[in-house]
Amino acid sequence: EIIFYLVTPFIATKPLKSIIQLIILVLLFRVLLYFMGVDNGLMIYRFAPTEFLWYLLGVLSYKLYQKKILPSEKWANLLLIISLILLILIPHLGNISDIALYFLTFVGAGALINKFSRNTIDKFLGELSYPIYITHTFVLSIVLSNSFPKNIGVGLAVLVLTLALSIFLNEFFLKRIEIFRKNRIKQ
Repeated sequence: EIIFYLVTPFIATKPLKSIIQLIILVLLFRVLLYFMGVDNGLMIYRFAPTEFLWYLLGVLSYKLYQKKILPSEKWANLLLIISLILLILIPHLGNISDIALYFLTFVGAGALINKFSRNTIDKFLGELSYPIYITHTFVLSIVLSNSFPKNIGVGLAVLVLTLALSIFLNEFFLKRIEIFRKNRIKQ
């Protein structure tokens, strides 16, 4: 992730043509790795140069949205409903729903972000995204241990505990750190 943050000023400012060329290069690299026999998932799907594809698609989606080539905010509700339906159908449709969901994310990200960025619930959930990201594996390991009661099911236990821990971290640590950071900038 740090690599993506470091390259953002150099990549996000490039014209559309350059972004598309980079996407093609990354796709060719992924294909090359595949034909070299590197198809264990870990290498292709967790290797920064190949994961760069998703970052570049996000940059391209943003640029196309800004140029009003992708759907506007008025389509956000429909895009959200279709995405939720696809999420429900994933177990039944297999790869087709995965591809459709990726495509919908690419096409609709700008509209969805603009539509819901002013929503207080969305803002609250957005603030929890980082604490959820850093705690879910820890919580999962605790729930999967033999000493934790699982009568409500592993998934529900992980969800409830991860949300509770994330809310705690956000309210008592992250918000206070953000206030401290903003106060230092003002001085």
